[in-house]
Amino acid sequence: MMNVMEHNGIIQSSQATKRKTHSNNDEQQTQHHQRTGIRGKGGSRQIKKNKTTMEEINADTGRQLAKDLNANHPLTVFGMATISKSLSSGAHITTAKVKSVTNKGCDISFVTCRGDLCEMHNCLYEFRPPLKSAKELTQRLPAIYNQVWAPRISWLVTKP
Repeated sequence: MMNVMEHNGIIQSSQATKRKTHSNNDEQQTQHHQRTGIRGKGGSRQIKKNKTTMEEINADTGRQLAKDLNANHPLTVFGMATISKSLSSGAHITTAKVKSVTNKGCDISFVTCRGDLCEMHNCLYEFRPPLKSAKELTQRLPAIYNQVWAPRISWLVTKP
């Protein structure tokens, strides 16, 4: 009987040692994850993303986004130009084109005409809040469209 108890005592003490070693490993992993920003167990690793980090949109990506907006979202571009610059009485926008996209906004060039007189204008449509990445623009496009084409009180009091 004593052998069995001793044997059980050894098992119990080895289990306690295992628990203690396991908790030390967990603490070391936690410290490692805090230093590196990587978390996960075993071979699977996940990168912990910082929500405040902003991926800067470079010039090439900005031009590509501008081409995409001009080709696939012309009404949204036209609306962004319309609300970004106040137009003089009787003037209307004939064309609008995005030149480049940054995290802060879109550089838009557009032509306004009043009768036979046409003028070229530039404006910046600001993103509020600024984009965190280029991918976020596609997620925001429906909201931007709804914002720029939402009914305005001024439409009720001005002549068409």
